[in-house]
Amino acid sequence: MAASRQTGQSEPNISRRSPKASRAAQLVHRDISTVADTSEGTVVLTHAWWSVQGPAEDPTSDDHEGLRASRSKILALKPALVVPGHGDPFIPDENTPI
Repeated sequence: MAASRQTGQSEPNISRRSPKASRAAQLVHRDISTVADTSEGTVVLTHAWWSVQGPAEDPTSDDHEGLRASRSKILALKPALVVPGHGDPFIPDENTPI
């Protein structure tokens, strides 16, 4: 453990990860979307998009084709609203990246 400069307390050395932690980090990018039918239409909560502003191509994805397939399936539902993992909800349209 390395000493924190501000507090003098020990903090974990994140440069050395256990195989279990590395595997967990890899699984973070495989997500489940939640689909809810509401009186206002279908709402999808997902990490398939970071935000409406992008990035269009997820720089952390190890499966860009799989991500595009997921996005296509979500958009085929014709959701009234998409709630992305890191940004404000948005209404998908013809400019929504796949």
